[in-house]
Formats: sequence, structure tokens, C-alpha cells
Amino acid sequence: MTLQLYFITVVSVQIFVTDTANSKQRVLQMLRKIVSFSFLLLLSIGLNGCFDPSQEEILSKVKGLNEPEAILAAIGEADSITGRGAMKVWRYSASEADICFSVVGNIALRVMCK
Repeated sequence: MTLQLYFITVVSVQIFVTDTANSKQRVLQMLRKIVSFSFLLLLSIGLNGCFDPSQEEILSKVKGLNEPEAILAAIGEADSITGRGAMKVWRYSASEADICFSVVGNIALRVMCK
């Protein structure tokens, strides 16, 4: 009877140690995946702001344009649009500084951003 109890105890301890080792391995693997995912997420967020076009690029595309439709066709939708009534200010993000256009009806003029 004692020998059987001893054998059951030894087998139970071995199973527990094996399961604990496997659990630790699984936890470490999960932590590695979480850390890797977090690193890639932060890296992509950090690099997101690095790819704004330069002021030169934007201005070269809109040179001589003073119609809103032409500006939209050249550089796309503005990053933000503010204003009241008929007058709107279109703001485009550039790597050095933002570029703004004042849009009233069918006329768009470059203005200083506030």
C-alpha cells in the first residue's frame, strides 16, 4: 500500500512538473509574441509621421492653380477643413510646415496657416 502511494505521488509530481514547465514555456512564447507585436505597432505609429510630402512637392503640384477642383485633382483631399459659411480653409500637412488654402466658391488662394 505504501509503495503504491509512493508511486502515485511520484507520478503526480512528475506530471505537475512537466505541466508547469510546459505552462512556463507557453507563457514565455505568448509574452514574446505580445512584445513583438507591441514593438511593430509602435514602430509603425512612429514612422507614420515621417512620410508627409514636402512643401516643395505640394507647391509644385498646385503652382498656378486657383480653382478648388484643380487643387483637389492635383493633391487630393485636405487633411483638415475649417471655416464658416462660404469661406473654408483647407489645410494640408507637409513635412516642414502645413500649407493652407482659403476657398470661397470657385476661387482658392494660398494663405498663411494659423
